[in-house]
Amino acid sequence: MSKNKSLYRLLLVVALPITLQCIMQSLLPVIDEIMVGQLQETSIAALTASNRIYNIYYYIVLALSGATAIFVTQFWGNNKKDSIPKAFKIPIIIGLAALALYLIVAFLMPQQSVEVFSNDQQVVEIGIVLQKIYALSAIPILLTNLYSTLLRSTYNVKIPMLIGIFSVVINTLLNYVLISGFYFVPKLGVYGAAIATLIARFLEATLLILYVYVKKHNISFNIIKILRSKLDVDFTRAYYKAMIPLLTLNILFILADTSYSAIYGQMGTASLTAASIMFPIQGFSIGLFSGLATATAIILGNQLGCQKYQTAIDYSRQILKITTILTIIISVILGGVSYLYVSFYNVSAEVQFNAQILVIVSAVFLTVRVLNMVMCQGVIQSGGDTKFILILDIIGPWCIGVPLAFLGAIVLHLPIYTVYILISMEEVVRLILGLIKVLKGNWAKNLVSDLSV
Repeated sequence: MSKNKSLYRLLLVVALPITLQCIMQSLLPVIDEIMVGQLQETSIAALTASNRIYNIYYYIVLALSGATAIFVTQFWGNNKKDSIPKAFKIPIIIGLAALALYLIVAFLMPQQSVEVFSNDQQVVEIGIVLQKIYALSAIPILLTNLYSTLLRSTYNVKIPMLIGIFSVVINTLLNYVLISGFYFVPKLGVYGAAIATLIARFLEATLLILYVYVKKHNISFNIIKILRSKLDVDFTRAYYKAMIPLLTLNILFILADTSYSAIYGQMGTASLTAASIMFPIQGFSIGLFSGLATATAIILGNQLGCQKYQTAIDYSRQILKITTILTIIISVILGGVSYLYVSFYNVSAEVQFNAQILVIVSAVFLTVRVLNMVMCQGVIQSGGDTKFILILDIIGPWCIGVPLAFLGAIVLHLPIYTVYILISMEEVVRLILGLIKVLKGNWAKNLVSDLSV
């Protein structure tokens, strides 16, 4: 019982602030979609199509942040704080390379990249402009994610939360002003939503970096000095061993997600619009628990860093029980508000019907999706077994999800909600395989005890 009390205390201290930030960040796309949803269906579809290449870059950044968190949490738990800068150099280098590649695609090949996700010329024309605006926000996204990861992994969770919430509030206010116009500010429509996001992202990164360096925080590294420093061969090898599978699985995941969007797009603008309406509320419902997954990785990583293996295993099982109960409650609520949510959109009756069914289906599969997220991004990843997660992300989407989506949409011409049910079967398979791994307990490993400071 004392262990459970310690866990609940840690979850309140670590998970609650991260969860609040994740809720606000997950709520933002919902607000964006509802505000843009008052415009034409093509604007909603263009917003989704233009974001797909950005999402690939974003998931690369998330992979780098995830790999960094694995080592920083264990360094912190093992009292090897002087080694933390080592975990910052590699993701900065890789992140800048990914940023350069993304900017090249967004500005030199905008039409080709948007046409992958829609064959509607009006959607493509709007999407090209949106993609260029969103590409500029990729610069602060890299810095925000890496510095937030360092702060959270060292149990400094309040400041990233406060800055993140402030950024969301500013983004929402700017959405209202720029989308619909306000006094002397012209009405920019869907472009206003993209510009609002760009401004908010730069503001968030600026405030976070100012906090770290003005307060002379223990992660206020000299970036130039770190980049010029000699690579630690042993650590670099260990980092890449954890990062490469994580990076690969994130790329595979977003490519699978991109494939799904491309398939939806080939089903017609109405189907893509219905899916576009469902995505934000699905992202919000999952985002409610993404803070729990992040906190799980931090808490378990610290326990593994100080070699408390059984405590980490006990904590993991208790967290999965908590996750199951909470997700069932949210699923019922989500299904109950599905009609109300869809009614906010100014779309045809066909699109509204399909979107409502999609929201209900996403509610049914919410528990499975969130358990997979907490198991993979929280439990298994904390012990550095990213290869197993990679295997799951190959089997799930590429052996089950994408083939079934192609079969249902292109071959059998099934409705969009039936195709989505077929896609969700991959989550069920991943859940079964993931639970077997977690319950065995062989994920609990220390990665830093043998590394030199």
